[in-house]
Formats: sequence, structure tokens, C-alpha cells
Amino acid sequence: MNAKRINAAAGVILAAQKQRQTAAGVAAALEAAGLLQSPESPASPWERAVAGLNALVDADVVFHVEPDGHISAPFSDEHIEWDLKARRWVLTHDEDDDDVPLHHSYALGRDLPEVTP
Repeated sequence: MNAKRINAAAGVILAAQKQRQTAAGVAAALEAAGLLQSPESPASPWERAVAGLNALVDADVVFHVEPDGHISAPFSDEHIEWDLKARRWVLTHDEDDDDVPLHHSYALGRDLPEVTP
């Protein structure tokens, strides 16, 4: 359940009810607000996952998926990793400490572009 989307829909419904809209009017208001989804194409969890990865691409974020499942960018302190205790994917931030080890050693050609003069 997405509380933000539910609250947005509730606000649209309340505004439509104040205007004494019919059920069709309420539905039209929800559609106009972009809060309805086509029943012919329900988004599966896989489609939502792909949309999330494409959001990174659309934002020009260069990233890679590491063998252990981490999703990270070579020059960013943010990455996505699996939290075993919570059993969920979480966004994490690397510490500013220089003592914090990298997830793996980076290599030219594999993780970082090779520079040619």
C-alpha cells in the first residue's frame, strides 16, 4: 500500500464529492489526476522493478549490479542492497570514513572506464 497515492486519491475524491459529482464524475477526476490504472494492463511487481531501474537510466545514473546483488554506481555514496534482517531492499549511504571498505575492488575496464590519451 502506498500511503502517498492513497492520500492523493482521497483528496481528489473529496474535491469531487464537494462538487456533488456522480460515481462517473469521481472516476473521471481520478483519471484526470493520473491516479487510475488501466485494468487491461495491471503492473506486475516485475514491471514496477523494471520501471525503477529505468528511472535510474532516465536520470542518467551510471550503475551496475554486483554479483552479490548490490546495485551501485562507481562514483556515488548511495547504493541499494539487501537487508537480511529486514528482508527488504534498502537504499544505503556509505560513511564518510576512509576506513570503510568498498564492496569490492574496482578495476579499469570492468567497473571504471579506461582512459586513453
